Amino acid sequence: MHYLQFFSTTQVISIALLGLVLGSFINVVICRLPIMLGIVETHQHPDRLNLVWPPSQCMACGQRIRWWENVPLLSFWYLRGRSVCCQSPISWRYPAVELSGCLLALFAFSVSGISVQGLLLLAVSLGLLALFWIDLDHCLLPDVLTLSILGLGILASFLGYGQAIFSDAVCGAFVGCGSLWGIRDIFQKLTGKEGLGFGDVKLLGAIGAWAGWQHLPDVILIASLLTLTVAVAQISRGRMQRDAQIPFGPGLVIGALFVLLT
Repeated sequence: MHYLQFFSTTQVISIALLGLVLGSFINVVICRLPIMLGIVETHQHPDRLNLVWPPSQCMACGQRIRWWENVPLLSFWYLRGRSVCCQSPISWRYPAVELSGCLLALFAFSVSGISVQGLLLLAVSLGLLALFWIDLDHCLLPDVLTLSILGLGILASFLGYGQAIFSDAVCGAFVGCGSLWGIRDIFQKLTGKEGLGFGDVKLLGAIGAWAGWQHLPDVILIASLLTLTVAVAQISRGRMQRDAQIPFGPGLVIGALFVLLT
């Protein structure tokens, strides 16, 4: 990583710890945002739930999780992947997302240094991480995340903190939305089926607002190849029917992170 060689060991450790903590928060976003939007039914009332309250609870029995059971990575290892209260298995996704947050922090600051631009790049990377898992689970890309990333990208470029200059960011947002919108309509007219959702359209627009219009072909190519590979692998193993819906968002997220962080 380019900038990390100029950071002290203390700074690298601090960045990694920040990423772990933020990754833990992204786990909360992934779990709670679909409930708050009414996508997932639960015993908890959506109006009484937000991203900070109530405190973390066991997904199996609802018991409140104590602080030492909620330390990123370490608690999963110490508890051997099982909750203390009811011994139900803890999903591997929790430490995976926390580790992803750590790596995204290291990559974001390696690209932009410890700066406002680095912080903004980390924020959008974490937002994309949340979208990856939510779309994978529910085939949905919430507007509150996609439009926030889009707006933040335009604002950051206007203030001089974006990855692209302002004109390229605005053009990227329009080209990103327009290109997938056109592909979506053509596919629907030819097949009578909806191949892409409006969430994918908005997500590519948000990516364009950060990366600029020049990098959108790379993002689409990476996303298409990854999605096609996963689909072929699932069909060949008999795990998915040929007409099953496959989320395109995770591929777009991976393509975006590759373009933004390399």
